[in-house]
Amino acid sequence: MISAEHGDGMADLASVLLEVQEKIKEEEGWLDHGEEDEEEPPISVAILGRQNVGKSTLLNRIIDENRVITGSVAGLTRDAIAVDFESETSRYSIVDTAGIRKAGRREADGDIIEDDSVREAMRAMKLAHVCILVLEGEMLQLTKQELSIADHVIREGRALIVVANKSDTLKGTPTEYAMGVKAQLDHMVPHVGDVIVVATSALHGEGVENVLPVVEQVYHKWNTRIQTAALNQWLKEIQDSKPPPSVNGRRSKMKFIVQPKARPPTFRIFANVSEKEMPENYIRYLRNEMRKSFGMEGMAIRIGVTNTNTKNPYAQKRAT
Repeated sequence: MISAEHGDGMADLASVLLEVQEKIKEEEGWLDHGEEDEEEPPISVAILGRQNVGKSTLLNRIIDENRVITGSVAGLTRDAIAVDFESETSRYSIVDTAGIRKAGRREADGDIIEDDSVREAMRAMKLAHVCILVLEGEMLQLTKQELSIADHVIREGRALIVVANKSDTLKGTPTEYAMGVKAQLDHMVPHVGDVIVVATSALHGEGVENVLPVVEQVYHKWNTRIQTAALNQWLKEIQDSKPPPSVNGRRSKMKFIVQPKARPPTFRIFANVSEKEMPENYIRYLRNEMRKSFGMEGMAIRIGVTNTNTKNPYAQKRAT
């Protein structure tokens, strides 16, 4: 039974409609199942970071070719340079971008060309599937500018990995450095999530072979839709272990969850409370648990809440 006025059965209806929608798309050929003669589009990657952290050297090492100019002088890369590359498992379009300095420093130098370069870098970030934020290992921690770049990537809905370059200069181990970076991101930019950190020395070629496998792993998670049955089993376990807090003395209950889209993963929960009534710290808890359960490190997870108990606004008009 479905009651539009009281919201009864609306979650079940949503499930049925979703299944019907997918069935129609499949029958009419709207769904792409990857035909044998149809190539997957390349994974679009943007390499971001401050000046002189080794972005161009990293790209040259990845493609095993001196395609872009490198050197110890900061600011050698002025234009965003796109390079097509194919590994054994995937095709890539990798964009090497200019180093991003703080706006205040750029204004002080009055370098209009640099401003254009930064705009190109931000445009490459918005068009990318996965962004690689390159850090200088010897700095031992992220700068405010790097935290700002990570924040922009996640808010834009792109996937993110961190490459700790120049790891040969580290005083501690790469693992210790990676843990420190993760802790700093979690403290300063909590919505970024548990980002994967890869330690490399692009100059010596150490650890570079691990970058693209991580890019591919994160891309597929960012681009995947989770089965509705698996999502709702997860939701039941979450609700049993830690139910949402009561609202105005009324017990909150999450009834159903669906994933209407990916890129980034976006979810809709049907409940007996509205999105405004669901505490933000509980939504944050759901995001963190979803990352752990489904391996969604380094990407935005968007969760909305629909109140299925909202009264039908046309019910009173019909009565009169």
